[in-house]
Amino acid sequence: MIRGSCLCGSVTYEADCDNGPIIHCHCQTCRKAHSAAFSSVMPIAYDAFKWTSGADVLNSYESSPGKKRYFCTAVDRS
Repeated sequence: MIRGSCLCGSVTYEADCDNGPIIHCHCQTCRKAHSAAFSSVMPIAYDAFKWTSGADVLNSYESSPGKKRYFCTAVDRS
């Protein structure tokens, strides 16, 4: 089981899978989206992933055909 969250902690998720191969993508879109030389990702089956909290504060855009990038829109208003 893999668990994680967005930076502010408003969105949490879990993936019921084994640690798989880590891929370092160097495409222009990944470099721009992460402001880095590459993006590290691990592919998992769609049905192995679920949002456990904060799905209501997520937004997304389709960066390339079939590829959605999600981001947290929660704002700390304190």
